[in-house]
Amino acid sequence: MKKIVLFLLLTLTVQYSYSQWELVYSGISYGYITSFASDGTKIVAGTTESGMLLSKDYGGSFNKILSDILVSGHKIRTVWSVAISGDSVFAGTNLGSAGLFLSTNLGETWQTKNIGLMKDYSLYVIGVKDDHIFVGTGSCGFYVSTDRGELWKAKNIKVPGQTYSPCILSMSINNNDIALGVSTSDVNPYGVFLSTDMGDTWEVKDYVMSSITLITIHGDTVIAFGGPLYISTDKGNSWKISYIEMGSDPLHIQSIVVIGSTIIAGNNRGEIFLSRDMGGSWITKNRLPNSLNVYSLFISGDYIFAGTYGECIYRAHISDLLDIQDPPVPLDSITLSPNPATDNLNINIPSSSAMIGAANYSILNLLGQTVQSGTLSEIGSEGRISVASLQSGMYFLILMDRYTGTYVPLKFVKE
Repeated sequence: MKKIVLFLLLTLTVQYSYSQWELVYSGISYGYITSFASDGTKIVAGTTESGMLLSKDYGGSFNKILSDILVSGHKIRTVWSVAISGDSVFAGTNLGSAGLFLSTNLGETWQTKNIGLMKDYSLYVIGVKDDHIFVGTGSCGFYVSTDRGELWKAKNIKVPGQTYSPCILSMSINNNDIALGVSTSDVNPYGVFLSTDMGDTWEVKDYVMSSITLITIHGDTVIAFGGPLYISTDKGNSWKISYIEMGSDPLHIQSIVVIGSTIIAGNNRGEIFLSRDMGGSWITKNRLPNSLNVYSLFISGDYIFAGTYGECIYRAHISDLLDIQDPPVPLDSITLSPNPATDNLNINIPSSSAMIGAANYSILNLLGQTVQSGTLSEIGSEGRISVASLQSGMYFLILMDRYTGTYVPLKFVKE
């Protein structure tokens, strides 16, 4: 038994070590990945030429799920925006040819959900918050549905002094706050709109005067990208501008993703850059194979995903880029009880640990097979996992920090 346990621990060390970028999907050579969304183990991606992609294994592999749908005799090719909640998948296309699609069975069947939406404009963003679904269109406004897309209601978002709505390019939702990045022009110099009441009212943030292709909001911090990087720590009332460059050489950034105070960016040469001080300085981390244009970056679970030209999706452990290898708390400060366990297993984590609410867990048998998994946020503040369905024997419980990739292996016995 000791030899088996030692072998398994060595195997786990390799299994949860830090990898480089791996290619998990490759599509049509002249297309690219437009967007990502995830819910648990499931990840969806939009493309310009192959419709929509779905992964059910944390992004280990992807399959097409929308490309065979016909609208007016034509197959759906371009999906600008995606969202997923449970088994429900949303795909935003061009309203003139298709509109918004909904599948309630992970892409096996589809139906359109366009009642109340204006036609002939693309759906560039989709967001899901509880029972609310939000969509942003190209120059035709912002809409919300509270009945899974059966009926849409327009929200009043207008350019100051004008009668039209801006083209919405990006969106971020945090609690009741919604931040929108929009396209600027001669008649609309404003790049950011902010709502603090789930889209009922909007405020223009007039310092940002670039088209904002990516935006994120968390608490009072808003980060917007539109060539330079705009950073606000007071919900858009004041901004700091950061030019993403090394020395005098622009990095030609195409996409960014934010983890706390760390910003990861990809450019048109497949290079990945990292800033640990909210855009104050940048370092080169690595380069994707084939030096492909990185159109989109996305984080889900323990991985970061890069969507590139050629409809390629690459995956890497977040810890590869953050260079964090030590567990966030000492091993002996996290305990399991009761051990042995019969029905429930309690994970006892110190209140100071970064693992609380920010970790996945996996239970493995002595063969190294995952028999149960989930997140700490799913099992509540008590950290109680039901193990009643497990057969009697020895198991390993692995806690993996979703943001850094660090892990803690623990052992328990099921009676």
